[in-house]
Amino acid sequence: MLAGMAQHPVTWLRHADRHIAYQVTGEGPPDLVFLGTWASHLDRDWDDPSTSGFFRRLAASFRLVRLDRSGTGLSDRVVPPPDAALDQWSEEVAGVLDAVGSEAACIWAEGWSGPLGVYLAARYPERFERLVLTNTFAKLEESEDHPFGVPHDIVSAGRAILMESWGEGATLDVFGLPHDDIARQRYAAYERSAITRGDLARLIDVYLAIDVRDLLHRVDADTLVLHEANHLVSEDQARCLAKGIPSSRLQLLSDPYFWRVAEDDYPAGIEIALEFLTGVTFERDLNRELLTIVFLDIVQSTRHAQDLGDRRWTGVLERFDNMVATELQRYRGEYVNSTGDGLLAIFQSPTRALQCSLAILSAVRDLGMELRAGLHTGECQRFEDDVRGVAVHVAARLVDVAKPSQVLLTQTAKDLIGGHASVEARGVHDLEGVAGEWPLYSATPPDV
Repeated sequence: MLAGMAQHPVTWLRHADRHIAYQVTGEGPPDLVFLGTWASHLDRDWDDPSTSGFFRRLAASFRLVRLDRSGTGLSDRVVPPPDAALDQWSEEVAGVLDAVGSEAACIWAEGWSGPLGVYLAARYPERFERLVLTNTFAKLEESEDHPFGVPHDIVSAGRAILMESWGEGATLDVFGLPHDDIARQRYAAYERSAITRGDLARLIDVYLAIDVRDLLHRVDADTLVLHEANHLVSEDQARCLAKGIPSSRLQLLSDPYFWRVAEDDYPAGIEIALEFLTGVTFERDLNRELLTIVFLDIVQSTRHAQDLGDRRWTGVLERFDNMVATELQRYRGEYVNSTGDGLLAIFQSPTRALQCSLAILSAVRDLGMELRAGLHTGECQRFEDDVRGVAVHVAARLVDVAKPSQVLLTQTAKDLIGGHASVEARGVHDLEGVAGEWPLYSATPPDV
């Protein structure tokens, strides 16, 4: 999942009478506590390509510490009462930091977790050096002394939608997030995992009761307030935070949903936050190359393993690896890593990438197996033992659509190959986790 990057398993901390789940990813110092929005699930976070890509980027610069606060996710499902929530949750964060040996850290608090970020920085000034607050608030709902909060009728309508449709992707509707059917299914599964409907009402009441306006002046940490136009939190909410925190600056953004990234393509908001947290200018185009990405996937590998048995199947896989290595060398491709039932390789030439893929698909028939392949050309970030970027994600999704003994390629790759290969149009497709519609083309070995 995280090539070249340390990821610890989920661990539980015993705090008071509760078990709190946490996870550490990457290496520090510095340490960064990421507080996601209101309901979380440490395992499910990695299922979403944009969220996992975001966490990988954070873990490349920090030792990333995440936790499911009590009442949600893998922690004990005990929602604290509204008047004790910030105390309880802040003690859980401090306890996790003690458990991992962190003496000083930064905080990135998003959405509904913003007040907890403020509370932590005010309560433990010696522990937190910098604070990033994104699309958040000091108090959510409007009142006479807080006229730019969310109007009561909108709060009531949102609460009703959540209560009626929780576990069906209700979050997308309430927060106005762009989505397709696949995204709705993913969000629905996330909601069901993160919190039960029975606890949902109590958790909503907690967040509606939170008000940290009186604590803003006690935050000594240098603070960056990032805000974009969004469905729920107004720009005035962001200005309230920036005005109340002494050492703070406000950055307004035009990128919608700037924290939602596809693999490792980072919009401006993430660059700004990383520069603020690290003090180092983020070079967005560092190590970027135009490459052709090829994913190969073994068709029905589990069935083969069951039919042949572990020993014989291992022998077949060794022959497969040798065959692939021979063809990669012939066509000047570069093996990157294994994908479980297949592999990822890169090429400088899309024509050689297609020729190599077809050669491998043809050769593996002697082993009694079939492959499917995805091929796309685009800019990627190169690392010592890995390649990342939207182009990698696109190629991986092509494999999901390809048929056995078929290489599926994008319009970009097809245009670059030109007349050097014969391909057939396969219509326009939606690719999971990738925006837009994609015209796709296929090629098969000549003897298929």
